[in-house]
Amino acid sequence: MSCARSTPAAGAISPRPDVTHEDRFELAPIAPELFVPDVDAAVSFYTDVFGYTLLRKEGAPATFAIGHIHGATIMFMHERWYAGPAGELDRRGTGVDIRVMVPDVDAVYERVRAAEQKVLHEIADRDYGLRDFIVRDPNGFRLRFASPLQT
Repeated sequence: MSCARSTPAAGAISPRPDVTHEDRFELAPIAPELFVPDVDAAVSFYTDVFGYTLLRKEGAPATFAIGHIHGATIMFMHERWYAGPAGELDRRGTGVDIRVMVPDVDAVYERVRAAEQKVLHEIADRDYGLRDFIVRDPNGFRLRFASPLQT
């Protein structure tokens, strides 16, 4: 079944001309959208500490941003747009690790340490075939950076 329509439905929203979906990061099969109180601060932190590449940011101050870390798409949305139950954002990141596969986990680890960020689980070779570590961002989200073990 195709989702394409030959003519827009009555009352349909037309896509904004400045937003294209030709970039593979815009249409990633899965991408966390992190609701944060300050999108600009989140983008700055992820850029400085993790090497985040910003693709697009909307608003001033920003209300949305999309980018990637070594190909892993991560989006930020201002928390006022969150549609969940009241109080749910008080427990950001609880029970979820966002795993980001990178070509050189040791380089990311050194970058995190140089930024004096607290590492929750130290870098190590794991029996599940990865070398990884876990860090928490200022908004409470946990990121697990990993690379396959060298054989």
